[in-house]
Amino acid sequence: MKKLGEQNVIVKREETLPTVSTLVGLAGETSEEFKVTDLPRPAVRIAHFMSPHIIPENEKYIEGLKPGMIFNTGTGDMWSGDEDKGIVILPVKYLAKEIEWLLGREGFVAEHEVNDPITKRVEIEEFKDEKGQVKKLRVINHPGGSKTMLVHTAVYHCFLFRDGFSYDEIVIDMTSSQWSTARDWNLFLRKHLIDHPEIADTKFNPPIYYNLFRLYTKYKESTKGNWYLWKFKFMQSLEIDSKDKATADTHQSIFGAALKHRKQIEDGRVKVDYSSTTEENPAPEQPTSKGAFDR
Repeated sequence: MKKLGEQNVIVKREETLPTVSTLVGLAGETSEEFKVTDLPRPAVRIAHFMSPHIIPENEKYIEGLKPGMIFNTGTGDMWSGDEDKGIVILPVKYLAKEIEWLLGREGFVAEHEVNDPITKRVEIEEFKDEKGQVKKLRVINHPGGSKTMLVHTAVYHCFLFRDGFSYDEIVIDMTSSQWSTARDWNLFLRKHLIDHPEIADTKFNPPIYYNLFRLYTKYKESTKGNWYLWKFKFMQSLEIDSKDKATADTHQSIFGAALKHRKQIEDGRVKVDYSSTTEENPAPEQPTSKGAFDR
């Protein structure tokens, strides 16, 4: 009985109360309620010496994070960057993009395709950073005197495995100081061969989402500065035809999920929030050539 003002109101329970079966029947409703693009894809990055995430006074500070470690910008999870640890990932989709920023990466402007007409307006200009070092940037001069810069970016949509079964959808982007790793990784993916499952003595190049890798970090030092590089190590291909049923079932599930996620990306239903994924590059200079990721 509820009291509403001076009147007593009796609530009649005429409908069937929900049961456990009702709850189970609604499984997945929350996921369907949100569009794919409503769910942010966190970036996984390397903590560098100047990363805001390692500075206690910065609002982005993550306790315990140190240079060379790997961390999730969305959840704050962190992993050792050691070669025998790192993270296990399955690349799902690779995209080469031209990302337009305000100078100094003070703010994200727009995402462009690598053949976008805006790339023809690029001019190479030199700027000095706070340390007095000269940087060559790919600059766009706009009417009124404003300037922005283009950064050629390798974007990898991946599954990051927490164990042998569960995984997170994440993004890894590589620019400037990571060019060599992106180039080597792409070359490996293009040339990697496995045994053909149906034709004897024959090998073929599987899709990128059929390969598991371990990513770790490696310290690099030069006269221009010091930072950490991404490094990769091939672990294994999926085994969707494994004679072990548990392995086959798990790998088939992963492969199917990768196919679905890849289609969502290709349909434009999955976006990268560059404003939160890419921070100031630790390397002292932006390379100015095009297509270096695709060699």
